[in-house]
Amino acid sequence: MIQFDGHSAPIFSLGFCPNSSLLASGGNDGWVRVWEASGAMLQGVCPNDTLARSAVAWMPSGEWVTFADDNQVQSLGPFSTTGRKRSEPRASFSQDRVVALTYVTTNLLAVGTGKRNDTGSGQLHLWDVDRNRAVPVPLNVRGANGVRAIAAHPPTKWLHWIAGLQNSTACIWRSWCITSTSPTDVALGKPAAAIAVSPDGGTVALAIDWQVKLFTAGGKSIGELSGHKGRVSSVTFGNGGRTVVSAGWDETVRFWDVKTLKETARFPLTIGQVTALAISPDNTRIAVGGTAGPIVVIDAE
Repeated sequence: MIQFDGHSAPIFSLGFCPNSSLLASGGNDGWVRVWEASGAMLQGVCPNDTLARSAVAWMPSGEWVTFADDNQVQSLGPFSTTGRKRSEPRASFSQDRVVALTYVTTNLLAVGTGKRNDTGSGQLHLWDVDRNRAVPVPLNVRGANGVRAIAAHPPTKWLHWIAGLQNSTACIWRSWCITSTSPTDVALGKPAAAIAVSPDGGTVALAIDWQVKLFTAGGKSIGELSGHKGRVSSVTFGNGGRTVVSAGWDETVRFWDVKTLKETARFPLTIGQVTALAISPDNTRIAVGGTAGPIVVIDAE
């Protein structure tokens, strides 16, 4: 296990570069940092130390790491890249606060915004990073009650996101293919904190209260992963979709078998309540951040 020290406040977002060993992190201290595998900080930026960095997302080429900056999207880089050079992704979203980011394709960024003090719209946006302009999203798709988390399945261009105000029980999981005009909604009943989609696009995991609930991509319940002793804050898939990795306020990272729904491993941590989780593209490393500030990277194998 390697510990990355640098943030002085809770970690809110983590993401591994898709084609290198670099790790990006965003914290409540206003910093976005990029780390080498050894734990050494490669690059960092703090546009405003009063703003939490609630989301980071790597461009699929690995050239830029995009992050939430209040009502804007900013980027850090460029880093090593494959293919043609791309311009720095930047965007602004009026009164809304950017809370979630994910790339659907190399040049298409999905942005989830939340309401600020009951003003603004709080909805899903699509942004063309090459042309630096918004891509229209159908009115019946984008919503108006805030987006809390987004997961994408780039091969099929499906997006899955949690919509609803933070403490509202009227929380839904919305699915939409960007080539269609109508979304599919599943009412959750309780607020959900995180969402992930399996590599094959067939399974969706939702962190709801103290559990992780699994569904088919079409909305049929598969089962529940129960065992955490506190709220589950983060969830992802590993091992080619055969494993779910979850973390939460009980200061543990847990591994689950998707077929049996059984816990297969557990890592207790000492970084406070876990608030962020990411798995490397080769499924060998898991980065975990908590309320105490440090990031730890553990062996996923």
